[in-house]
Amino acid sequence: GTQFGSASIKRGKDGVLRFSTLSGKSHIAVGLPKLGRIELDGVSYLSADEWVNIPAQSGIKIQAFQVVAFDSISLETEIEHVLGLKKTFGKLIDQRISEWQKMLDDIGYQQASETERIVLQKSLQTLIGNWRSPAGELKNSGLFPSAAIHWFHGFWAWDSWKHSAAIARFSPQLAKNHVRAMFDFQDKNGMIADCIFRDTTMEKHNWRKCLHANCSTVKMHWYEWI
Repeated sequence: GTQFGSASIKRGKDGVLRFSTLSGKSHIAVGLPKLGRIELDGVSYLSADEWVNIPAQSGIKIQAFQVVAFDSISLETEIEHVLGLKKTFGKLIDQRISEWQKMLDDIGYQQASETERIVLQKSLQTLIGNWRSPAGELKNSGLFPSAAIHWFHGFWAWDSWKHSAAIARFSPQLAKNHVRAMFDFQDKNGMIADCIFRDTTMEKHNWRKCLHANCSTVKMHWYEWI
């Protein structure tokens, strides 16, 4: 793997690779399976796995992980957490499968047609994939409109109301927190910011468009009624 931008890479005593940008705004850890050797040159790494013979009708389990954090302290906390899950990894997977099944049940998956099930599954995957925990200026959990497009890495009023109406079906608490995240930026006139961001040194909160209905609490109540 080659580093993105100007960054450094090192390997800890725990065998985990740690990446950090020179700006200090991004910290990444990668845990690779112990099947071969790992070579480093300071800015890139090579994982050269040896050949593994897998007999017919059998298999092999390979575990790898990636952690992304905004500071080195949070990164180390997450690495410790992930490494501590090794002994209970199978149980954790079973737990996650049960959670996903419950969410599917909550949105009517069992009663849906085959075509509707495809849409329901993709919709749920998209919502969960765009879910972000509190960080920086964002004091409550919420959803990005799209995690794949860099200018959508924030919470938008227009999208947040619709997100909350959708996720209330399978996660009422997340829906409430998403609304709270926007109300954290309510002004003295009752209006809410059009969009808010984790790091305002990278992108400022947008109040410029707050003359339209997206920033009005009335619109939020309309989606709440839905």
